[in-house]
Amino acid sequence: MKNKHMILIVLAALIISTLSCNFPKPTATQEVSGGQPTGIATSVLRPVGVWTPCSTGMNGGIVQSIAASPDYSNDQTVFAATMGAGIFKSIDGGGTWQAANNGMWIKQNTALVISPGFDTDHTIFAGGLHVGVMKSTDRGNSWLEASNGISVKHVNALSMSPQYPQDHTLFAGTAGGGIFKTVDSAASWVEVNSGVDNLNIIALAISPAYQADGTIFSVTSGGIFRSTDGGASWQSVNNGVNTTDVRSLAISPGFTDDHTLFAGSGGEGSFISRDGGNTWTQAGLSGMYISALLVSSNFITNHTIFASESSVGIFKSIDGGETWNRSDNGMADNDRQPMSLAAAPDGTLFAGLYGNGIYKSTDGGNSWSAANTGITNIYLYAIVSSPDFTTDQTLFAGSEYQGILRSRNAGQTWQRVNATVIRVKDLAISPAFAQDRTVLAATELSGVQKSTDGGDSWQAINAGLQSVQLTALAISPDFINDQTILAGSDRGNLYRSIDGGNTWLDLNAGLPVKMVRDLAFSPAYNQDHIIFTASYQGGVFISNDGGATWHDASATLPDLSVFSLSFSPDFAQDETVFVGIDYQGIYKSIDGGNTWNSSNAGFPYTNYYLLALSPTFASDQTLYAAFSDVYQSNNGGAAWSPLGTITWGRYVTALETSVDGLFLYAATDGEGLFCMKVK
Repeated sequence: MKNKHMILIVLAALIISTLSCNFPKPTATQEVSGGQPTGIATSVLRPVGVWTPCSTGMNGGIVQSIAASPDYSNDQTVFAATMGAGIFKSIDGGGTWQAANNGMWIKQNTALVISPGFDTDHTIFAGGLHVGVMKSTDRGNSWLEASNGISVKHVNALSMSPQYPQDHTLFAGTAGGGIFKTVDSAASWVEVNSGVDNLNIIALAISPAYQADGTIFSVTSGGIFRSTDGGASWQSVNNGVNTTDVRSLAISPGFTDDHTLFAGSGGEGSFISRDGGNTWTQAGLSGMYISALLVSSNFITNHTIFASESSVGIFKSIDGGETWNRSDNGMADNDRQPMSLAAAPDGTLFAGLYGNGIYKSTDGGNSWSAANTGITNIYLYAIVSSPDFTTDQTLFAGSEYQGILRSRNAGQTWQRVNATVIRVKDLAISPAFAQDRTVLAATELSGVQKSTDGGDSWQAINAGLQSVQLTALAISPDFINDQTILAGSDRGNLYRSIDGGNTWLDLNAGLPVKMVRDLAFSPAYNQDHIIFTASYQGGVFISNDGGATWHDASATLPDLSVFSLSFSPDFAQDETVFVGIDYQGIYKSIDGGNTWNSSNAGFPYTNYYLLALSPTFASDQTLYAAFSDVYQSNNGGAAWSPLGTITWGRYVTALETSVDGLFLYAATDGEGLFCMKVK
């Protein structure tokens, strides 16, 4: 629960898949979407103990910046910077993407800038959190840090001289350290903050005639600044801008003659200056949060500019900002959260979204289509496997922005099955899934979502819920008979339904919990009626009567910030249950929760608090724990050791074992899903 292409197989593909696939390939009768899998090939498996990305089809992410090659018409190359999964590169105009992170030791990237001479010098720079500036001189195939002299390694913005191949000049804007400049292709940097009274730099824009006029603009948390001497000194230029919350800048390609630039604000719309920034006037989109601006390369003749509003979509003006019209046809409603805009020299447009990856337009913004394939900057919070996984190979995943996803081939490929909800925090699947096809999702904004057709369709079931900000969900092991479900919220609310979610009752009486993090039914619930609840700052509470009354079971725990719960499948006999505690690690009880003891031997530190138990724990005593990597214990938690070599750089948010115990799945907050054959 919480612990939490299709191709025909021919001989040549079978040989290749032996080397590249971590799972059995679907047979010719299995389907990626629609229908039911009818067979499982078991002969094509990778070795045990190898972590493999399992996010194909989980497309999207937080795309902070996009840069297209100046030679795009020939090389079709585009780069995208994501928050959590690093840099992605496409060499087919955004049709497909591959991670390009060799040497990128931290993958929280915020800015990209590409050399005007990219076709010959192959140079691109990336800025990011904690990493400063990274540089590639081989078209993004490898990266080296290039931050010598930058004192604050949180880079929000990069801007490059249009004559970079000759003058080697680049500017970097940081969060708290101000502006830095290099004139030696980032071999060294110097601080250039004279006159800047706010050192939180949000955006930079450089004059197309920088070599002649030395002009560059910066946006800070204190407004707009301008330098006309290559950054040696700066002056505030905010006359007419009625807010200091400026978020974006764009400069006319004809700036030398028209002196025009645009600014986007966080709530006051857009502004235009026609005198090089000396004065500004409102330019429409009043009341909107303009996260990005893009001026057409042919602005002098077509007067076109694009603006992205971070919660509405994309707007276009063809009269230099006098009037604006929506220009995001083709974007799904939940996808209209653009953060960044970029254009290729041929006019192809790219929009980077907050959560849903990249959209592309080839008709001047009149229509857009998703261009995400291969971008797996996915924030996952939950994964659950079918009780009939051995035959149906079905998994469900809950995400921050992509809604609910389903795989019918053990995680090889995924499909969005509910894109209308976001922030899916937990999932639960009926123990009788083969018969009732029931799946449930707890969401932070839309309450409980339910499917009774295996995930094909969903509906909200919230009658009686006082809060729809849910964080935890559990389904009775005897659900086919008792129809019992539990749901918990971040506000401490706990609810129970005994009619499959049609109605809900409040169970908070006598339960002073805060921020419900996990819920669990005893495997023998139909006999013992035992329920555990874990809460942040509230500890562990137990009910022996199906939730009617509760007692505190936290007396011997070192801290009350409990994140996860896992019962032994043989709880009725061994009375074993585990909890994961923030900064305290794993604790174990062998008396049904009355007392707890530390189970942290072998961990490098006690941050491991996500749990998954082997389905055959009673005999093999195997369980798994995760934080930023995954550990395994084969002796009931007495000792732990690392499980494989991780290939991700983000925190694990959920663990799940398949019902046959063969596969372990690790969901992450920004790099999608990883899987391992463990037996």
